[in-house]
Amino acid sequence: MSHSLQIQTGSRLHFGPLTNGRQGGRLFGGIGMMIDWPQIDVSFRLADEDSVDCPDAFCEKVIQSRDNYRNNVADTKCPAVSICVKADAALHSGLGTGTQLAMSIAHGLDTLYDDQHPLEQLASFVGRGKRSALGVHGFQRGGFLVDGGKRQPNDLGTLVAHHTMNADWRILLITPPDSQGLSGTDEEAAFMELDPMPWEVISHLCRLVLLELLPALQEADFPAFSHAIYEYGAKVGDYFAPIQGGRYADPRMAQLVDWLMTRSVQGVGQSSWGPSLFAFCEHEAQAKRVELEILDRPEWSDCRVKTVSPLNAGAKITPVA
Repeated sequence: MSHSLQIQTGSRLHFGPLTNGRQGGRLFGGIGMMIDWPQIDVSFRLADEDSVDCPDAFCEKVIQSRDNYRNNVADTKCPAVSICVKADAALHSGLGTGTQLAMSIAHGLDTLYDDQHPLEQLASFVGRGKRSALGVHGFQRGGFLVDGGKRQPNDLGTLVAHHTMNADWRILLITPPDSQGLSGTDEEAAFMELDPMPWEVISHLCRLVLLELLPALQEADFPAFSHAIYEYGAKVGDYFAPIQGGRYADPRMAQLVDWLMTRSVQGVGQSSWGPSLFAFCEHEAQAKRVELEILDRPEWSDCRVKTVSPLNAGAKITPVA
């Protein structure tokens, strides 16, 4: 049994689901990718008694994930553990922080206790993957991910495609202050309130993934990828507009999308329920230039703007001496 270890993971961009309803015979699905920031760093150490050291906003989720894991492995002896979390992330900003945190806790305890539960079980233990499986698969694999949905509500969505992202591409993350996307029971209610996704929308999204996004990634065709990822997000945003008040959840972010397009930044969209926006840039120099231009504009000078890179590997797990 290991006595201490450390897990480092990044964050998840969610470009939107492939369906909502039973029209395609499967539930949800979607596309997304992993990025190297915000990073979550969780350390585990066997101890005489349980303790948690983490940002206040995360403590409830850390304790809940720890206890849920233990409750699901009741036949296994679970010694006390000290857990320390360091993170730049904010909850409910559209970057999948809750899933990365919960999967880190589950995988860390599983490793610490010398258990070997499969990914699907770990996700179930800590209540992740109920709709999207992108964050769960992203935790394990990194890269660009296509979740093919699931047959039954309690299944984990099937990973049907995985692709390494071009390491030179960059992504601008823009998050307005004091704004959060939907989560928890509010998110569940939103999905219940929406009409099923129309067939023509599902078909359009599937075509974009199969005939535009995946070939563009294979060919490292940045303009084609950017065009397709914007179109995908716009189509999904229009479907969710009755719930979030428009194509984008935050009106200022909607204005920023229009402005970025005038700056020849085309691969722009909202991650999950937002409010965070992503904007793809072909290289570091372009990303840094646009980052400074955004912060120089009074309309968005109070936003958190960060240039990040694709994360093409799963969570890093390191034994600590």
